[in-house]
Amino acid sequence: MAKYTPKSVQEAWDNHFGAFGAKDMDKILLDYNEESVITLFNATTKNKDVFKGVQGAKNLFEELWGALKDYSTLAAPVVDVDEKSRSVFLCWSCKGMGYESVTDTFIFTPDLKILRQNIHAVTTPSCCPPNRGALLPPNDYKAKGKEGKLGKLNYYDVGTGEKGAVIVVPDVHGFQSGRHKGVCDELAGKGYYVIMPDFFHGSYFPEEPEKKMEFLKYWTPEKWQPDMDAVWSHLKKFSAAKVGMIGFCWGTWAIWHESSRNGNKFSCGINFHPSVNIEIIQGRKIEDLAEKLNNPMLMAPCKGDHASLQENGASHEIMKKKSLASEYIPFPSMNHGFVSQGNVSDKEILACVTKAMDSSYVFLEKHMKQ
Repeated sequence: MAKYTPKSVQEAWDNHFGAFGAKDMDKILLDYNEESVITLFNATTKNKDVFKGVQGAKNLFEELWGALKDYSTLAAPVVDVDEKSRSVFLCWSCKGMGYESVTDTFIFTPDLKILRQNIHAVTTPSCCPPNRGALLPPNDYKAKGKEGKLGKLNYYDVGTGEKGAVIVVPDVHGFQSGRHKGVCDELAGKGYYVIMPDFFHGSYFPEEPEKKMEFLKYWTPEKWQPDMDAVWSHLKKFSAAKVGMIGFCWGTWAIWHESSRNGNKFSCGINFHPSVNIEIIQGRKIEDLAEKLNNPMLMAPCKGDHASLQENGASHEIMKKKSLASEYIPFPSMNHGFVSQGNVSDKEILACVTKAMDSSYVFLEKHMKQ
């Protein structure tokens, strides 16, 4: 590769903009050095992340390009290059991929490396952040349980229940996806009776971006709580002290609602990559729901999950004040969805999934009375 020595801000910017469009990591990293600092604030999730040096820039673009799988809706209506101040002001969007509006401000050094890059992003409100992990492809896992019906409600169950019962609430992609059934089978192997209801009745999260918001608004608590009542009736032989709940993504929001409505029917909740920010989509506040919690919660947020749900976030502070014996086990290096959908052929993901599941067993043992 020829030595990279831009003679103007415009030339440096042309390299950067072209590399971004081509998703060319080697080319785009030519614009950064070890003094570079990139600050990203997501106004939707309230998360602020700082990326430092060349490796930090690489981490940012790996994450960003992972979210921007399709550039067909990419637009950049404002690109102002100012040679005198050695700066660039950029406004862009990629609405089909969930980036509604983004502003970038670049400050260049005298030798035309990016010294500071400040990014303000407004992403489409959703249960999952833009950096959500990819869905697992179908595999040949042979489930150990069976599917059945409670009235019109489909469910998967497994296990005998010597230690009690666990309700598993899957993510928006449903119990036929990812490792949901495998998680249920693993819990059953620990001595629990496990039931996983299909609250969506077969109509899972749509692929079309414009339909995702419609889906999340449609499934209000009033829609799925009658099915939840059927599950409670099914578990009536178990005392509340011997029932726990585990949720993924959307399922964590359901757990919080059940804690506020039926907290006397179960002992604790475990929340992997929580999406309680669905409250915001439905016109309410996360913190108001946190105030209504009645059960100890194990929270396992990932990078990109809403700031209120992160360790020491606003919801965590409410839990502390309520003395609910809640615990946090954050996974800042993991993408949303890793426990139920992450590819465990990746050693880091496997280690984090193992840690998450082991922590859930300890939490259940602590709070489910024998």
